[in-house]
Amino acid sequence: MGEIISGARSLSTEQLQDRAARAATGLASLGVGPGDLIAIYLRNDLPFFEASSAASLLGAYPTPVNWHYAETEAAYLFENSGASAIIIHADLVDGVRAVLPKGVAVLVVATPREIAQAYGIDAAPVPADMLDWSAWLEGFEPYSGPAVSAPGTIIYTSGTTGFPKGVRRRPPTPEQAGVQGQMLGYAFGLTDWLSHPDDIVTVVTGADVPLSAQCLWRHHCAGWGQGDLAGKVRSRRAIGDDRSAQGHPPAHGADHVQQVAASAG
Repeated sequence: MGEIISGARSLSTEQLQDRAARAATGLASLGVGPGDLIAIYLRNDLPFFEASSAASLLGAYPTPVNWHYAETEAAYLFENSGASAIIIHADLVDGVRAVLPKGVAVLVVATPREIAQAYGIDAAPVPADMLDWSAWLEGFEPYSGPAVSAPGTIIYTSGTTGFPKGVRRRPPTPEQAGVQGQMLGYAFGLTDWLSHPDDIVTVVTGADVPLSAQCLWRHHCAGWGQGDLAGKVRSRRAIGDDRSAQGHPPAHGADHVQQVAASAG
C-alpha cells in the first residue's frame, strides 16, 4: 500500500483514490466535464493530488497556478483559461479575492501547519464565507460515471515577456509514453530500479512553484518540485514532508533525491 505523507498527515493510495473520486462527483455537479480546466492554486499539499486526480477522472485539465502571481496575473489566468473551478490555499485567498471570477466555484484548502512552518507564514483556516475543500468533497459519493481519457495538460508560463501564456500538451501516444518513461527513468537515475519500483522512495526538493501531481503520481512531468513534497514513482508510493526533508532524506528511507532548480519569474 502506497502513501503520501505531509508533516503529521498522511493518505494511503486507497484513501487518495476515494477522496479524488468524491471530489470528481462534486466537480461534475458543478458542471465540470471533458476539456474543462480546474485551476489549482495550491502549494505542494495532499489536496493537490486529490484535485489533480479528480479532474483527470472527468477528462478535465488540472492546471497548477503559480502562487507567486500578482493579483493582475492571477486575474488574467482565471479569465484566459476559462477555469470552471478554483482550488486555493486559505492564506492565498485575500491576495486574489477581488479578482475571483463571478459564477466560478472556489474551494478553499486550510493551510496546514507544516506548510506554514516551511514558508514562515501563519496557518490559515478556511474563511467562514467560503467552501471548505475537505468538508465539501466528503459530502459526495465516489464518482461512478463513465471513464474519460485524460486530455493532456495545460501549463501557464512564468510570464517573463508579458502575461503568462497557456501551453497545451496533448496526451502522448502509447509509443511516445513508452519512450518518455524510459527517458525519465534514465534522467532520474531509476533505470536499474524499474523492475522493482515498489522499492523506490524519491524525495523531490527544489523550486518555489507548485509540483504538479502528474509529475509524481503519474510519472508525467507537468510541473515543478518543491521541498515540502516527495514521492515514489509510478504511483506506488509518495512521501511528503516539510523542507527538513531536503537535509534528512534517510528519515523516510529515501534512496533517490531529485533537486529541481527554480524557474525564472
